[in-house]
Amino acid sequence: MRILITGGSGFIGKELTKSLLRKNHFITQLKHTALDTDFDNIVSEVEKSDAIINLAGFPIISKWNEENRKLIYDSRINTTKLIVDAIEKAKVRPKVFVSASAVGFYDGEDKYDEDHTIPNNSFLGDVCSDWETTAMEASKNTRVVIYRFGTVLGRNGGIIKKVRPIIKRSLMGIIPGSGKQYISWIHVLDVVNAVQFAMKNTKMEGVYNLVAPEATKSKKFWKALSKTLKRPCFLKIPESILKLFMGESAIMLTQGQNVVPKRLNEAGFNYIFPDLKHALQDTLKKGRKPKRGKRYKARPSE
Repeated sequence: MRILITGGSGFIGKELTKSLLRKNHFITQLKHTALDTDFDNIVSEVEKSDAIINLAGFPIISKWNEENRKLIYDSRINTTKLIVDAIEKAKVRPKVFVSASAVGFYDGEDKYDEDHTIPNNSFLGDVCSDWETTAMEASKNTRVVIYRFGTVLGRNGGIIKKVRPIIKRSLMGIIPGSGKQYISWIHVLDVVNAVQFAMKNTKMEGVYNLVAPEATKSKKFWKALSKTLKRPCFLKIPESILKLFMGESAIMLTQGQNVVPKRLNEAGFNYIFPDLKHALQDTLKKGRKPKRGKRYKARPSE
């Protein structure tokens, strides 16, 4: 297949590109600078593509000042709109458009699957809602799959890359906030496989939660992370301290979502890392390859 990727230079984009190239797909990365070029050139790239994967976006884990808020929002919504408009104009259209979103769509007050359609009343909720609405406009012309990503675990990026040096250099791990909130996580290899699963499965359309089968309480998550790094973990960092350093974006650590991958389960997706223990071992250990969890065939939610 000929596949066009936005955000291909990011953490997930790099892992996905490597996997696709190993399977002999032809990959074109539409870089940020290319998005500012002649629109007709973008249409031309779209016309040559069997599938489009949209991962573009300024890092959300950043201080949410006015400038960064604009970058977070515009880099997602404007890029997505540009691709949607190009699909509309294309004479030959891709078979599928896979676009990213995030579990920040939900609040932290309940347990959610895709049947919950009202975004939470926050900056992240607004970003995710507008992002998805824009992407779904392409459904008039092609099949659209939107993945709401959880916290992605992997060796080369994401939250683990940011916190691992801090824990390794200190004598202990940390627990952000109360530790009672949930973290809906997923291993990057399962993300890579899920994107390709959506490309092949022509019955998949609409919104899917892209998270592991079960969310984990924050306290358990950070303790498991510290244990894997051979550090004790008993120090709670108050939300007020995190806000001092991170501003409003501290909610990324202190407020989580308990999200269920109901539709992905029903589609029959197989996880490589369904449990946190093996996911963290693969993410954090060097040298010999850690033992992976058994292949997990998800069951439809009741």
